[in-house]
Amino acid sequence: MVIAGVGTDVVELERVRAVFRRQGQRFAERVLSPGERLRMADWPVDRQVEYLAGRFAAKEAMAKAAGCGLAGLGMTSVEIVPCPTGLTVRWLDELPVRHKEGHWHVSITHSRTVAFAVAVWELLDPPAERDVSGCAGPLK
Repeated sequence: MVIAGVGTDVVELERVRAVFRRQGQRFAERVLSPGERLRMADWPVDRQVEYLAGRFAAKEAMAKAAGCGLAGLGMTSVEIVPCPTGLTVRWLDELPVRHKEGHWHVSITHSRTVAFAVAVWELLDPPAERDVSGCAGPLK
């Protein structure tokens, strides 16, 4: 297996709280899968904000690792669920996109003010060569 991409993201809980206060479940419907929304439905608002911020950060980190942006990832088409060994990624639609191949490793953590996530995308076969002509050369 080879690492095809690594992404990170940090989200301020207060920003999520403000959006959630204004938009309520509409915001959750844009970020979370149906299963993720069901999981948090009966939680206190503070825990819902923390959960939303963590899932948003994780999905943004995945989009960065895949190099596709949030629109290419489809926030509601991916579900991040707890399992005995950590978090597992489930794809909920049938769209044939490359970032569904291989294996995803996702980790989410929180403090009192932020949620942080890291995503690592592993593939069985190395991806095609990337065009790095616009990138800076080695440091001298």
